[in-house]
Amino acid sequence: MPPRRSWLRILAIVFAVLGAGEARADEPTAQYRVQGGRPHAEVPFHIDLVIEGFDDAPPPEQPPLEIAGATVTPLGVSPQTSRSIQIINGRRIDSVQVTWVLRYRVLTSKDGVLSVPSVEVTQGKLRARPAAGNLNVDSVPTTDDMKLALEVPDRPVFVGETVPIKVRWLFRSDPEDQTFSVPLLGLDTFAISTPPVAAGNRKVIELAAGTKDIQVPYEIDTVTVGGAEFRRLTMTLQATPRSIPPGGKLEVPGSAVIAALAVGRRDFFGQARTRLFRATDAPRTLEVKPLPETDRPATFAGAVGDQFSIEVRTSRSVVQLGEPVELAVTIKSDQRLESLALGKLDGEGRLPKDRFTVPSEAPTGVLSDDGKTKTFKVDVQVTGPTSEIPSLAFSYFDPVKAAYRTIRSEPIAVSVKGGGTIVGADDVVAARPTSRGSGAAQLDDTASVKAELSLSTLGQVDQRPLGGAALWILVGLLYIVPLGVLGFRSWQLRTATQREEAGEVRAARRRVEELLDRGDQGAARELAGPLAAALRELARVLGRPSDDQGLIARLETESFAPSAADKPLSADLRSDAAGLLRKWMNDARKRPARKAAS
Repeated sequence: MPPRRSWLRILAIVFAVLGAGEARADEPTAQYRVQGGRPHAEVPFHIDLVIEGFDDAPPPEQPPLEIAGATVTPLGVSPQTSRSIQIINGRRIDSVQVTWVLRYRVLTSKDGVLSVPSVEVTQGKLRARPAAGNLNVDSVPTTDDMKLALEVPDRPVFVGETVPIKVRWLFRSDPEDQTFSVPLLGLDTFAISTPPVAAGNRKVIELAAGTKDIQVPYEIDTVTVGGAEFRRLTMTLQATPRSIPPGGKLEVPGSAVIAALAVGRRDFFGQARTRLFRATDAPRTLEVKPLPETDRPATFAGAVGDQFSIEVRTSRSVVQLGEPVELAVTIKSDQRLESLALGKLDGEGRLPKDRFTVPSEAPTGVLSDDGKTKTFKVDVQVTGPTSEIPSLAFSYFDPVKAAYRTIRSEPIAVSVKGGGTIVGADDVVAARPTSRGSGAAQLDDTASVKAELSLSTLGQVDQRPLGGAALWILVGLLYIVPLGVLGFRSWQLRTATQREEAGEVRAARRRVEELLDRGDQGAARELAGPLAAALRELARVLGRPSDDQGLIARLETESFAPSAADKPLSADLRSDAAGLLRKWMNDARKRPARKAAS
């Protein structure tokens, strides 16, 4: 039996091990998590570094994450807080658990395995380090049913110039879960702005722009490319170069989009299996030039564009010498003016310093709702004799002509008094004429107004008012024209439904006839499916069963036949489709038209 001291030494070691295990259990933990499922090449995805065991404040510092073969952008740190309440023996215990999430955006151009290294995250004296690991990145096949293009100016752009950037996406079938990658939006060389999104507008797409996501409105139309019909989605953004890249040329990687498209036949419920496809655009090169130093006007404050106008208004036209008057300077353009500066109003081409005093700091403007009008309000003190607010010069650089331009506002006449009270617009009143006796009031010469008080000229004395037949014709027109407009509008409302239905029928019929005319030109696989869909649409607008004679089912069967890829659509099927079209249209002409709702 070991001595007592040996037992004590053994117990001390056991407690030390247990204590160390408990300390390790309380230490912060960190791990990587990939968001959004399996990552794909050429499409950005997110990696979250999740840390538990840190305090709720302050936020931990986000370390840089470097992954070979990929571009990693830190997106910030955010806490996820959970609170719990326990009541034990009538005693309430509140507990708070904070999980910190450090998010990174990752973009890689190739599929394969990415090695994610371990990084250390600190919060005061606390430390956490996730385990390193490997991440598999899949490639996505391309398809001819989708096309993507990034439209940029085909000329050099200048620093400070705002140019439109268009993202055009063409697709033939309805896509799902699309994800865009537009590297131009994440470059520090450009400042990106988007059109305002109207309240309730659901036609917006989220794009990654640097460390933030932006909402971009879009428009959809239909175009024909290479004989095939595509739906086209267009997003328009504004890009402003902020600096000059090395060598003056900026290499922009190609943009990409990944979307799930339906493949195979649809089931009874209209659902089909989907598969991811991608469309990519070619890389672009943008040349960025600095603004020229030669011939730069003194009134140039950085405005770049090809269309500007200036207008100046005053708060009053009569002012006391030494008192301020407010000037409202309005600049309009065909582009958004968030970054537009006006510069100081004194100096060459603007307000002379010997007659006006302006604030020392440059004025700030207020944007209109559409962002294309900016108004600057400045309190200007009149310190010298003058009869007008002189025209103000506004200079800008025209990037199309590569030259500086200067426009001017119209001068504004003002009356400046050297003494007395300030006279404003509300103080101007009419004076009654008085006799020229010794007690007559004398009017100030500056308040006198020359006015023509005659009721008519001598040549207008013999003119007579309108009468006779001309008067009755005019009165009749005043009644007939409104009644005619009312009758035409009433006819429009009564026949709106009929005309709309007739338009849908004509469009559907023309689509069927167009496909029938192409029946002997293309393969059956490319023609049978669209022809069946066109017949089904025509049946819908005509309000009749779509499976007459089983023709639509035969067309769909024909499109999946083994020989459909090499042979045109059979003459029997084309003949049956043409006969079915004639039958449906004859039946539609015999049916009485529905009564339109009043």
